[in-house]
Amino acid sequence: MTREELLQSLATGGSPADLSHADLAHLDVSRIDFRAAKLASAVFNGASVRQSRLSRCDLSRSSWRGADLSQADLSQADLRSADLSGARLAATNLAGTDLKGADFSGADLSGASLVGSQVIDASFKGANLAGADFTGATLRGVRGLDTANTSGARGLEGALT
Repeated sequence: MTREELLQSLATGGSPADLSHADLAHLDVSRIDFRAAKLASAVFNGASVRQSRLSRCDLSRSSWRGADLSQADLSQADLRSADLSGARLAATNLAGTDLKGADFSGADLSGASLVGSQVIDASFKGANLAGADFTGATLRGVRGLDTANTSGARGLEGALT
């Protein structure tokens, strides 16, 4: 799928657009408004998704390996079982997001907001969480925090014990 085909699908695909299983790997989809779209099992590996709006999207089981989501808005999205390993999520808004079973291994979440998110059975092995805000997040079964950079991160106190 090309950027133009994606924009056409979002404009005419109904409300919300259903792009489940779409292959958007290595595309530049920066600054696109995907709000509330169905993108379950979509592939964004290596894509540039900078400053895009993905709030309230179904992104469950999607793959974002090596993608750049810097400054994107993923608030209240469903990222259950998503693969975000090696992704760049610097200053990304993940507030109120369902992250159950998500893999953030080696990802850069520096300065990201995960306020009020459901962080259950997620992996942060080797991730950069410097300055990330987990205030009010539900943290249960979180793995890899012992190998992550948590300097300046807020709201992780209970998960680090």
